[in-house]
Amino acid sequence: MSQVTAALDYLKQGLSLAKSPGLRPYVIIPMVFNVLVFGGLYYFFGQWIGGWVAGLAAGWEFGGAWSFLNPAVDFLVGAAVVLVWIVLLGCSPVCSPWACS
Repeated sequence: MSQVTAALDYLKQGLSLAKSPGLRPYVIIPMVFNVLVFGGLYYFFGQWIGGWVAGLAAGWEFGGAWSFLNPAVDFLVGAAVVLVWIVLLGCSPVCSPWACS
């Protein structure tokens, strides 16, 4: 049996146990709490880092003959903010406790 099929079997067993009436409150309450806490942390941390990146680049405007580069700089700042969100999203499964085992 491959590891993928074993993992799917364990997932099915866990879901069937989680649906049992005795364990349901011990599964649903922590799950809702974790989704709210970590979703909120992801959102606020991403806003903070995105604002920090945009704030660093706020004074980067060229004048005179170099002013044609301003849209490119704005695009690079926006791309950096999007990259921060992608990195945060990619780090969340890597840093999770079940990924370390």
